[in-house]
Amino acid sequence: MISAEKKIVNDILDRIERNGDNFHRWYVGATKDLKQVMHKQQKVYKKKCPCIIRKAVSSSSAKYVESHFLQLGCEGSKSEKNYEAIYVYAYRKPVLID
Repeated sequence: MISAEKKIVNDILDRIERNGDNFHRWYVGATKDLKQVMHKQQKVYKKKCPCIIRKAVSSSSAKYVESHFLQLGCEGSKSEKNYEAIYVYAYRKPVLID
């Protein structure tokens, strides 16, 4: 893991730890389309869920960070189709109350 990847991993870990959550309560993804992510984040913000977005130095770095958190148990889908993904994002999934 290069230092840029380590910084993003540590930033996301810090956000998860500060919210006292388990990895399975978080969604992690990588994208090249920040507008799409911001639209998704706005829905998350309205529900007051913690989230974080970081720009990676390359698409391979973004995918590495995404893969790292998927292996830890976060929800998400590998962005293998998105070869140009450079943004890594994570948010705590909203708690659904019946």
